[in-house]
Amino acid sequence: GYLAEEVVGNPMAPERLFADADSRRRWQQDICAGNGAPSEMELVIRCKKGLRKTILWANGACACTIPGWAVWGSGIDITERKETEKALGDARLAAENASQAKSDFLANVSHEVRTPLTIITGALELLGETALSSYQQQFVNMSQSSAETLLRLIEDLLDFSRIEARRMVFEESPFDLTDVLETTLAGFAMQAAKKKLPIHFEVAPAVPRRILGDSLRLRQVVTNLLSNAVKFTERGRIDLRIDLKTDEKIEPGCAMLFFSVRDTGIGIPPEKQSLLFQSFSQVDGSSTRRYGGTGLGLAISQRILQQMGGAIWVESEPGRGSEFFFTLPARPAIQPEEAPAPAKIRKGDIVSIRDPRRPARILVAEDEAMIRHLVSTVLKRKGWEVITATDGAEAMGHLENDSFDLVLMDIQMPQLDGMQVTRILRQKEAQLGRRTPVIALTAHAGEDDRRRFLRAGMDGRITKPIQVGEFLQTIERTLGDGGGTT
Repeated sequence: GYLAEEVVGNPMAPERLFADADSRRRWQQDICAGNGAPSEMELVIRCKKGLRKTILWANGACACTIPGWAVWGSGIDITERKETEKALGDARLAAENASQAKSDFLANVSHEVRTPLTIITGALELLGETALSSYQQQFVNMSQSSAETLLRLIEDLLDFSRIEARRMVFEESPFDLTDVLETTLAGFAMQAAKKKLPIHFEVAPAVPRRILGDSLRLRQVVTNLLSNAVKFTERGRIDLRIDLKTDEKIEPGCAMLFFSVRDTGIGIPPEKQSLLFQSFSQVDGSSTRRYGGTGLGLAISQRILQQMGGAIWVESEPGRGSEFFFTLPARPAIQPEEAPAPAKIRKGDIVSIRDPRRPARILVAEDEAMIRHLVSTVLKRKGWEVITATDGAEAMGHLENDSFDLVLMDIQMPQLDGMQVTRILRQKEAQLGRRTPVIALTAHAGEDDRRRFLRAGMDGRITKPIQVGEFLQTIERTLGDGGGTT
């Protein structure tokens, strides 16, 4: 908007033209104090009528007949482009914040649901061990099955939320592939036996037995596929096979594992197969559908495999069954996983070892009264001595004035949370040369949560809702043959 005579030869022109000190400084440095070298910069200018614009300015050297140097320059108005970039950036930030809010919401809901679910499943398991009539046992079994279905739903929603927010953590540690798959298959033995469905498992000789990877996520994918195979198959058989896929280019030193889960179930029409890997989609979406589910299992499996460098697809024909295939790159684990060396006891260290003839003393720190009662009941039935604390401060008081063979520590507690108590305990124990095992008793079920607990000084985690059998196995394993504090 300026006339040429208002700018040319006017030493005050830069003061009037540039809308901010940063643009004025860059102009002076790159042009007035430069040497004529080509350069490019973004400058914010003020038009004659006060409007601000962003200019992409390019400079270049040119020949000069007098000593010194001269430059030429050209500018492009990129104001609209910058406004579009800002709008896109704001939209992306808003989307990321919304995704994070959804993830946090689901995590909080999961935590709150797991607490009463712990009481329900624990009470049902204890009730099932009492003298019940067949009529009463039937209702207990129905309730336990429904509680397990609810827990799987919570896990699916949490996993989907973590994937959406790009917060799913993947491990890379050595594990025995065959052992992991056999353990996974064992979980379906009773369900398949009820339907008289044999499950055949085959591993090609070329497949490495020990590999580096995330055994938990692999188990999750195989569990989803086997669960669907058993659910949708009434007669016939189910096959799980693993081979090597050699026709794909992969990183040197890696193997491309090729998995197949085949069933002789109802099959999937070709026009419906595209729905399989979409979130919250069902092949049969009608109100009269026979099979339930969230429609998340295969969508989660696909995204897990994509993030691990693999892929998943299906071949199916109605009435003749389905075969799901997936690939997974894996690096063979040459060296077996070594167990950590036991800590050496230095002279002067205080080491308290429980006499195996006396019952273990266990501190249960839990602010929820019903869970505290449930856990105490389970532990006392094993003959162990149980002391309880209703919050973190009370737990810290017990730990300062008494000794225990094991601590079961809730994470979310009033006054001091479980991790704060554990950190304080570890600092005090470092001065005394002793260490009390601490296991987190928590509804925080994520892998990133487990790592947080370990960094705080805890020795493991028991996730709510508690499965009594697994719960007791973890306690016994932690106490060990001699049991106690080391």
